[in-house]
Amino acid sequence: MSRPFSEDFPALGRREKKSIDIDLLSIDRRRRTRRACTVQAVLSAAFSAYFFWAGAPQVAVAVGALGLVGVGLLIYLRRGGNSTIAGTIALAAMYLGLSGALLLAGSFYRPGFAWLYLVPLAAGVLLGQANVFRWTVVVMVTAVGFWVLHTYGVRPPAPLPDGAFAVSALLMRLAAIGCAGLLVHMFVRAHARAHVDAAEANRGLRRQQARLQMLALYDRLTGLPNRPSFERVVGRALDAHGEEVALLFVDVDGFRDLNHARGKEAGDLVLKAVGERIEQTIFEGNDEPEPSELDEGYVGALAGRWGADEFSILLCGPAARTASRVASELQTVLGRPIVTRDGDLIRLSVTIGVSSAADDDVASLVAHADAALVRAKRLSTDGIGYFDAEDYEVQRRERVLRAGLEGVVERGELELAYQPLFHIDGRIIGAEALLRWNSPVLGAVSPGEFIPVAESSGQVVKLGAWVLQEACAQASEWPSTMRISVNVSPLQLMHPRFVQKVASVLEFTGLDPQRLELEVTEGVLAKDIDGTVELLEGLRALGVSIALDDFGTGYSSLAYLRRLPVERLKIDRSFVQSMHQDEGDMVLVRTIIAMGHGLGMIVLAEGVETQAQFESLESLGCDEIQGYLLGRPLDLDGIEVVLAQARGLSTGPIARTPEAIDQDLAAMRDEALRVGAAED
Repeated sequence: MSRPFSEDFPALGRREKKSIDIDLLSIDRRRRTRRACTVQAVLSAAFSAYFFWAGAPQVAVAVGALGLVGVGLLIYLRRGGNSTIAGTIALAAMYLGLSGALLLAGSFYRPGFAWLYLVPLAAGVLLGQANVFRWTVVVMVTAVGFWVLHTYGVRPPAPLPDGAFAVSALLMRLAAIGCAGLLVHMFVRAHARAHVDAAEANRGLRRQQARLQMLALYDRLTGLPNRPSFERVVGRALDAHGEEVALLFVDVDGFRDLNHARGKEAGDLVLKAVGERIEQTIFEGNDEPEPSELDEGYVGALAGRWGADEFSILLCGPAARTASRVASELQTVLGRPIVTRDGDLIRLSVTIGVSSAADDDVASLVAHADAALVRAKRLSTDGIGYFDAEDYEVQRRERVLRAGLEGVVERGELELAYQPLFHIDGRIIGAEALLRWNSPVLGAVSPGEFIPVAESSGQVVKLGAWVLQEACAQASEWPSTMRISVNVSPLQLMHPRFVQKVASVLEFTGLDPQRLELEVTEGVLAKDIDGTVELLEGLRALGVSIALDDFGTGYSSLAYLRRLPVERLKIDRSFVQSMHQDEGDMVLVRTIIAMGHGLGMIVLAEGVETQAQFESLESLGCDEIQGYLLGRPLDLDGIEVVLAQARGLSTGPIARTPEAIDQDLAAMRDEALRVGAAED
């Protein structure tokens, strides 16, 4: 049998495919019934003409009526009639018509020819072989009816003529009976074929439904239960076993790179092998579930394909207590190399997250297993992670922040704060732009919390572009002696058109490039040092200065540092704040200042909060400072007040005495604190 038409529409759902196939089956049955009725009409017309020519007008009329019924059924079917009803009417008309024809020919009922009365129906039954039991009953009833009519005859049978005419009459009767038998045989065979084909179509439809059920429940590549069916089983397992349920997620490490490097065929081979090995591990001594069991909520050890390169394992009952052992065994089994068709070896590593139910619903159990998987990727040394409530809350918070950062620029929830930058002699020389996020849902979110999330999700590139645009636009309104310092993420810096973007921002805002300073961290040195040097030199060619932020906390090589076109080193606040408590940090600060000066760089100390720190930095020869001692982060209005105040002060150390410097520092500190208090 040809495949169902619905296979040409793989995107259709299960119900839609079933509806299409049932409709097409009805169309096919109607077509075959129409063909049988056509045969009935044509043959009836032919035999009616024969009987009329043979001198049996009664039989001719009866057979002709049978043909008219066939024509009527054809009209009925063309108008959308039910094929089953049409077939039943055709069979009944055939039986009644032929029986009527025999009854009208009274001379047929001679006792010597009684056995011939059953020939037409017997021929139809034996040769057609359709509905044998039903037709046997019909033949028996017909035989009994003929005997009753012969015994108590409605009318006396006509005698056979004598002589030669007796032979011709006998042959005529035999011919009539044979023709009737042939008609019955052909008609029953046509209808039988229609019913046989319909039965075969029904069987094919059931097979197709079973196949669609398999596709709805199982993954086509690995043969494992797919995610929707697996989730249903997890729900029923929780209902049946309560806390005796464990869920494991198995992630194939580096599968995307492997798939790109080796091709889809190798990737499919790996997924099949992983699925088979997982099944062999968890089904030791147990039978795999049947599709019907899975659909009804099979509970026990079960493996499934959860995602593209992720598998899921459900352990119920006593098996749930062996989750750790199963995870260790899987690490061993899945770590064995896979042999490709070409004889190459593919070595895999997997990460496994394990979570146990604790009166959880399906969503919570799945979320906990996913959190355990993430924890394993970050912290585990053996590739196995277990659910931890505190770590889960951290991950949940990260997901909330990641979702909140989507569209944050378009919603206008970002703003900039500015922390003043001071020369060691007390002159304000600019400000650093600091990003702030005030969410109407989450409230004020700390940069230390959302910046790492933005970097891990890649959203920091868009945020950084907004910061650069806003900071340059606002700084273009400041005095020409004030610079604006903007932090740049490594992701943002590595963008292939970053230099062109900076040039476009400077041109659009009208800011003098020499007033813009971009702060980068030592992390940019960890990848492509040659590319980084070329990029920074491109920025320097624009007139933009470069500062190395948080210096001392990374792993930069001094040889690399010498190659970088960096104008300013910023000592990390952690060294400044502990320089009086830790002699080692004091040595580091002194060394950084001396090294920076030796390389021709300006040195700025971050996080200056006390007078003692300021005095020590001044004595060590630090060039610039930044911190709460002289100025806390301010909004745009606040920084403009501080800049306006700075205009009234002396503009250089040559014209100032030490006493004047102390007075200016105190005035700047008091003004910054006053404005900050007003902001609070």
